[in-house]
This record gives sequence, C-alpha cells and structure tokens, in this order.
Amino acid sequence: MGINYLTTSSEQDWVMWLATLFDPLNVNQRLMFVVSIWAIWSYRNNKLHNNTLQSEAELIRFIRVYIAELTSHCVSYAPSLAKVVVKWTPPPGNAIKLNFDASFDSLLKTSVSGGGCSE
Repeated sequence: MGINYLTTSSEQDWVMWLATLFDPLNVNQRLMFVVSIWAIWSYRNNKLHNNTLQSEAELIRFIRVYIAELTSHCVSYAPSLAKVVVKWTPPPGNAIKLNFDASFDSLLKTSVSGGGCSE
C-alpha cells in the first residue's frame, strides 16, 4: 500500500495507534489504507463463511477498481466540497462515535455500505 506503519507500545490502544498512523498520511493514502483493510476483511469473511477463495491479484485488482470508482464519483462533487474544510476532532471524554450507513437497490440486487469510528 506504500504506507509505513509505526510500531507502538502495548499500552497504546488501537484508536491512538490508528490516529498516529493516519496523521502523516495524505487523503489518497488514507483511502488506500481503509479500502484495503475493508477488502481484506471481506476476503476473510468470504473464505470463512462461503469457502470462497480469491487470489492476491484479484484482491489487489478489486481494491484498485473500487478506489477508482470512489474517486470518480468524488470528482463530480469536488467544486462544492472544495470550499468546505473540515478537520476531525475527537469527541469529548472517553466517548466512541460510530457512523454507519447502508443502501440496497432491490432491482439491481446491489448494496453499498460504509462506516467510521472515532474516539
């Protein structure tokens, strides 16, 4: 993925590790990281629950095609989004925030989902 990760102490929780990892990355590297982790998790679930195997080349191709599709959709919205700059800030205290959304098209029998977590 072209991302160097830092080893952390065993006392550092995963959210802090992820924040430390994401901080130096640019938007494209973050997108690559998140989509890759999601694709690997999906690969694992398909192998475990459906006994479906996918080659590394197929997995890499899927990640590249998925990112290309995501970024092509974002380009059409770029002019309106370019005016808004939003910087992530953690929620107060020991709260964890989880955002999730999903959609299903019954005619095409396709679905899309997404999620994010912050501490």
